Amino acid sequence: MKKLFAFIFLIVFSEVFSLDYFGEVEGTQRFKSYNSSYGSIELILGAEHQEDNFYSQVSLKATDDPEEYLELYRGYLELYGDYTTFSAGRQMIVWGSAYIFNGADVFNEVDLENPRSDKDGLDSLRLKYNLQNMSRLEGVVFKNSSRDNNIGARYTFLVDNYEFMANYFHYDKKNPLGEAVKNEDVVLELKGDAGIGIWSQLIHKESEGSDQNAVVLGGDYSFDLSGTLLYTLAETIYIKEEDTGAIYLRYNYVVSEDIEVFQSLLVDGEISYLYLRSGLTYKLNDYFNIQVSYNYYNNFRGLYQYSYNEELDSELVFEIQGFF
Repeated sequence: MKKLFAFIFLIVFSEVFSLDYFGEVEGTQRFKSYNSSYGSIELILGAEHQEDNFYSQVSLKATDDPEEYLELYRGYLELYGDYTTFSAGRQMIVWGSAYIFNGADVFNEVDLENPRSDKDGLDSLRLKYNLQNMSRLEGVVFKNSSRDNNIGARYTFLVDNYEFMANYFHYDKKNPLGEAVKNEDVVLELKGDAGIGIWSQLIHKESEGSDQNAVVLGGDYSFDLSGTLLYTLAETIYIKEEDTGAIYLRYNYVVSEDIEVFQSLLVDGEISYLYLRSGLTYKLNDYFNIQVSYNYYNNFRGLYQYSYNEELDSELVFEIQGFF
């Protein structure tokens, strides 16, 4: 029934408004260690409409998964006032300036291969109110797999080249046993430009039976190497209660207009687990990219509920992306 509703919604939306259409297709083939491999195909088709006082978008995602072959990917309306922005529906919400260790993004799972990739839509209501002294209030009510009425609130203000954010969250999240656990988080953030890009988070998490305090520090910088670009990033987290931490390092080297080489590393302080990704992207034209990468896991348990049964695992990944 949900799939039928999504399809009908897209047709009605297309008939009512003058629309701009877009699409994306991605095919992936993974060759894992222990002689196993699998492939997947994902197709996103959507339409959007923009006016002075509102924006609307609807899109469907189709996959080769027989159980979830078609679903509503985005479907929301955004209204603009003099000082306010209100949006409702299935929309992408990402808060926080950190990449891997982002305590302010309670809405999404971490994608180790591409931390800044598009996230799945959340059924949510969202309100932004711009204050007159370069500051903003935001509130969101959202649904996840554990609870329908989770809440988040954020206050942001600007000082010169720096952005300060205070976040509060009250939500349920499933633990490794599949049980819904109540969580209450407070996250203070700083983001700015000090010659290099910098960001920091102070994280306090309260859940049933345990508290956690953590500090996140990160920075990035781009080098101009005789007409080519080298982008570098480093981010680290320290967890007080466990007296441990982890570090994430990444670089992207733009060799030419068509070729980009990248590598990322995630490792804990004692090198008891490790994730390494290396690869390159080849831009065929304005519409298609090909990416080849190698992922290596060593006793990887990770943070944020990443877990692998094998003590050693690796995979070779081929991806092709098309945009139209």
